[in-house]
Amino acid sequence: MKSIYLLILISLNLQTSASIKNFNWFGKLLSPNNNSLKFAHLQVTTNTTDYLFMTDKDGLVKIKYPNFTNKDTLIISCIGYQTKRINCSDLIKQNEIKIENKVYKIGEISIKANKIKSYKLGNLIKHSFRSSQVSFLNQAGLFIPYNGESSKLKSIGVYMHSFGNKNWKYRPFRLRLYKGHFPFKEEITPKEIVAVLKPNKKHWVRIDLSQYDLDFPKEGLMVAIQAFSADYYLKHGYIKSKYINGNRLNSIGLGTTTGDRTKLDIEGWKFNYYTNKWNQQKGPLRNYMIQAEVIPIK
Repeated sequence: MKSIYLLILISLNLQTSASIKNFNWFGKLLSPNNNSLKFAHLQVTTNTTDYLFMTDKDGLVKIKYPNFTNKDTLIISCIGYQTKRINCSDLIKQNEIKIENKVYKIGEISIKANKIKSYKLGNLIKHSFRSSQVSFLNQAGLFIPYNGESSKLKSIGVYMHSFGNKNWKYRPFRLRLYKGHFPFKEEITPKEIVAVLKPNKKHWVRIDLSQYDLDFPKEGLMVAIQAFSADYYLKHGYIKSKYINGNRLNSIGLGTTTGDRTKLDIEGWKFNYYTNKWNQQKGPLRNYMIQAEVIPIK
């Protein structure tokens, strides 16, 4: 009997350990007046990775990610509201999060002219009727040369869409930023960045990078997105099968264009995970729809 009891205890411990490896929470973000906060950005920060999420039009958000630990923290920051930090292990006990209004103390007001404005580099076309699939674990990106002006990276814009699949839904991806031109080995982010953000109605995903205080490299910047494995998307419910329409991979799609509306010599590149090689894209649809928003350093 003791041995049977011990086996049951070990089995329960193993199940508990397995269950905490993947974090899964569904809930609502509310204002002090219990109004839903739509399209608010949330960030889960772990020891190695930052996961970026966003509430929908009803203030609802689904937060799920692998390798959960008790030290993981959810950070909520909304314009007009106080930044809130919650330990993810405490989040499991509730299905709503309420944040407080931010009180601004207005003192002496001074008006300054010549306010520094951000601008965008990369593929500046806003809409495309073409797309390219990024296979599981592979990367697709755009090399953006330095334009001669020192600047900070404010955000990255990615046109996420697949015109060949009517049932296509958005899937998360890893954002990778490489310093300099090929062979694209030195990354400039202090952590892995995983975007779990739904595109807007025009298919753009905007990833805020202001918190990282990153300079736009004078050697140029390679902005790449990397798809996760098929097992990852299947396990977390983003896809129901590895293939669609017979033998086509059910991965993620990235907009492509012939032109780019920029004076810079941008270049589209793809990385094959299995051959460990980068290949520059040729042909008319060689320019991926990726933008880097920067703020000049004065």
